[in-house]
Amino acid sequence: MTKQGKDLKEQYQLEAKNQYKGKVLSGDVEMELVLFFKDKRRRDVDNYNKLVLDALEGIVFEDDKQVQKLTIIKDYSKENPRIELEICQN
Repeated sequence: MTKQGKDLKEQYQLEAKNQYKGKVLSGDVEMELVLFFKDKRRRDVDNYNKLVLDALEGIVFEDDKQVQKLTIIKDYSKENPRIELEICQN
């Protein structure tokens, strides 16, 4: 992983720790990942989902192997680029 990738993963981990106050999930999970980009440049969304899933390990769930269903949505918000997650335990 590049230094830029490692730095971004650390940012995602810090944000997850700040926002998620629940227990680490141990069973199967379903997840919806919405990526809000600042502009409409072409981006490969599966690069983002791998990074997000790896960053959530040990914080939200034990291992990304627990993810049984993953929906990825690409959207745009010039004023507020962000990532939104919804995670449900089965």
